[in-house]
Parts: sequence; C-alpha cells; structure tokens
Amino acid sequence: MSHYCKICGCNLPNEKFSGKGHAAHICKQCAKIPPDKRSELETITRINNLSPWMSKKDRAWLQKMMNDKRDNVRLAAESAWKCLFTPIHYEEEWEPDEYEEHWPDEYEEQQPDEYAEREDKENVRHDLNDIVFDDDDLPF
Repeated sequence: MSHYCKICGCNLPNEKFSGKGHAAHICKQCAKIPPDKRSELETITRINNLSPWMSKKDRAWLQKMMNDKRDNVRLAAESAWKCLFTPIHYEEEWEPDEYEEHWPDEYEEQQPDEYAEREDKENVRHDLNDIVFDDDDLPF
C-alpha cells in the first residue's frame, strides 16, 4: 500500500517513509530538505491540488497566498486563481459564411446522392447474383 507525501505530492511505497514520516506524510527524500524550502514546496503542492469546487475557507486561503512574500508561492497562487476563476468567453454568434469560404464548391458536388447510392447497391447485388461459382475453381 502506498502513502501520499504532502511535500512532493507523490504516492510512494511504505519503504520510502520513515517511522515518523508515515504519520507526518513526508517521505525520506523530502525530510532531508531544509524546513523553509519544505514549507514552500508543501504550499505549492497544496495550491496545485486545489479544485474549482473549493470551500470558502480554501478560497480565502488562496487569496492570502496571492500576497505571500515568497515569489514561487505567490506566482503559483496567482496562476491557480486565473485558471480556476477566470470566466471563459465564448463566441456568441457563429457566422457560417466565414467557414464556407474555406471549402471549395467541388466538395459539395462530390457528396453522394442518397438515391444514387441505393441504386448502386442494388446493381452490385444483382451483379453478384449473376456470378456462377464452380467448386472446381476454388483453391481449397
């Protein structure tokens, strides 16, 4: 069974955690990092794992992180805020005239007619029924 490291954000096997690391959710590799850098990485990992359906408490925390003194944390919080809360603008009206200009008229002529296709199938069936197969001609 694997455990989650809250510093690097990885699911790692039990062997990668020390005795105290299991409870703290910090792997052996991340435990070697200096505490100030570890705190910064933990905050960035938490920012990256936020979802658009966050609570008001998490939203307030993210806004607070946008004013953090650490540059990496501030940039991660600002980019997360833009990704999560910037509205997507869609084109309100699509104009088919612009789209049709890119397609030459010859493509419209090549589209098969529904009735012509049905007649072709009937002709093929008729032709196949006229073929006489001899068992002597088969290779097997």
